[in-house]
Amino acid sequence: MDKKIDYSLILQAVSSYLVWAKDFFLGKKNNYSVGLIPDGHHIYTGTLKAAWYRLLKPNDTLVLVWESAIDNKLFVYSKNIKNFMWKDWNIDQEIEVKLKSYDFVEFTNKKFDRIDSELPFLNIISQYKNLVFIEIWENIEKNKLLNTLFDIYKKSNIIFISDFHKDKSMEECKSLDKKILNLNFVKKNKDLYLVNVFLSLANRLWKTPELLAYLNSWDISIDKKITNGFGTVLF
Repeated sequence: MDKKIDYSLILQAVSSYLVWAKDFFLGKKNNYSVGLIPDGHHIYTGTLKAAWYRLLKPNDTLVLVWESAIDNKLFVYSKNIKNFMWKDWNIDQEIEVKLKSYDFVEFTNKKFDRIDSELPFLNIISQYKNLVFIEIWENIEKNKLLNTLFDIYKKSNIIFISDFHKDKSMEECKSLDKKILNLNFVKKNKDLYLVNVFLSLANRLWKTPELLAYLNSWDISIDKKITNGFGTVLF
């Protein structure tokens, strides 16, 4: 990790996001295990991420899932995270052993691009001991993937991070967000693969996802042509 990172600025930023998100916590207990949030710069998603991590129930392990564009594999980042903001995280050994038993899983030393954007929230808001970073590809047989995630769910919290708003207009995003929890709608759209997996896992677990927080980035940005809506969905 780059030693030139100003940790004091990170602490300040994430603490501010927690303050701004405090209304999302009112009347809600942190008893959720699985979350979904659109991927994006922390300027637009920071408050929602703060709510997202804050509302997850206590657990020693967190699994973060992104969509891959490389191969028909489930990729797992194989290295531990060392000395980021004075903290180390390890890969959960029980989950690691389980994942290695699947023929469509591959461990890689190549760090996923988006890991670093999540670490400040994990260090300041949550007290996880173990982190597992996963990228999945749409060609993985769905039942196999859901069985794998079901096994992981028994052991850890899970976060899905999707860029399903990418390259869409404000109006497209607003329209999409109204239907994003409808599994039948999501199944028909390949761009919503990760949302499909999230909702399918909820369905298998007999859970009903809740849209607990919603913000529009056009409330922040003056450029209305590139702004999106972002939500925090948990079950």
